[in-house]
Amino acid sequence: MNCNRGFDLISRSRSHAWHLLVRILLFGVLGSCVEYKEGIVVELNHYVAGDSDESVEEPDTLRIDHSYLVVQSVELLPCENTAQVRHPWLESRYWLSHSKAYAHSEDLPTRIGAPAVIDLKSKKPILGGVFLPPPEHFCKVRVTVGPADWDAVGLPESVELVGRSASVKGRDDTLVFSFSSDESVTFDLTLPEPLNLNRHSREAEVWIQWPSRGHFENINLQNVELSQRTAEPPGTTFLQNAISHTSLGIVLRD
Repeated sequence: MNCNRGFDLISRSRSHAWHLLVRILLFGVLGSCVEYKEGIVVELNHYVAGDSDESVEEPDTLRIDHSYLVVQSVELLPCENTAQVRHPWLESRYWLSHSKAYAHSEDLPTRIGAPAVIDLKSKKPILGGVFLPPPEHFCKVRVTVGPADWDAVGLPESVELVGRSASVKGRDDTLVFSFSSDESVTFDLTLPEPLNLNRHSREAEVWIQWPSRGHFENINLQNVELSQRTAEPPGTTFLQNAISHTSLGIVLRD
């Protein structure tokens, strides 16, 4: 049967009973005409790497009271779109822009726009949200770290993070230091293998692993207050360090 003819017959069925009967009779015939609209469930989870990462040396006397960064949005990028290049910065895989806007961004089937706070001292996984993408091959994930709003997931009560993308406080034997950032950083990460979703895929997980070490490389903790007024404040360097040690993973569930 011609698909358009079948749908026209349904639309012209005035009687409710007749309309229902026609829908039942034509359902099997027209099934192949209906476009796929329901998304595949893909969970987004954030993890913090364990202390087993010894590739970065940090002073034994360093004690961190809190260490937070805020993920503003995460987007799945189809493989055919990953060739796009946008203002390469820091190893040509992400770029930096300054922004103080911190409202929720738009949620789309392939994009989660609700901010989530990552506690870099905690090993507890954080559910960042759920994608509902159509069948597609995805090769990269685009992440934006930026200022939190009032209802960001995991917003701590004891630390002022609204309007900030990062906040750090710590000490060692000789000093106490703290700094923050309101920068927005967008960067792309390549999946270890393509996330191949088809009409038969049930669900999957994409996880982002954030580092627990290496955040303070190239930061002069002895002069944090002075560094805040330089072209490269410690908050910006902190974000760059965290991003440069970030990795991705996927799990397909049949």
